[in-house]
Amino acid sequence: MICEKQTLCLLGCHATSDYPVTYSWTKKGELPDNNDAKTINNTLAVRASDAKDYGVYVCNAINRFGSTAYNITLSEGHKSSTAVSGIEEKDGERC
Repeated sequence: MICEKQTLCLLGCHATSDYPVTYSWTKKGELPDNNDAKTINNTLAVRASDAKDYGVYVCNAINRFGSTAYNITLSEGHKSSTAVSGIEEKDGERC
């Protein structure tokens, strides 16, 4: 996902289960250390202010039967006409 500096970017993931799922986010095996990163259910809101805020974020979905993880790479970019609130469209698909 491409995110311009000082822009709010939303990283999201979704796991399907008949049992309740809890989500957590990590970056380099630790909780994101960006003061502007907030977790809301299965979404991580990041306001990237410098280079350390970019990189691979991992969404961990856990229920009583196990867990799964999904990697999302946040890269620095510049505004384009197809970007809307940190969601970029590529070939007609939202990324």
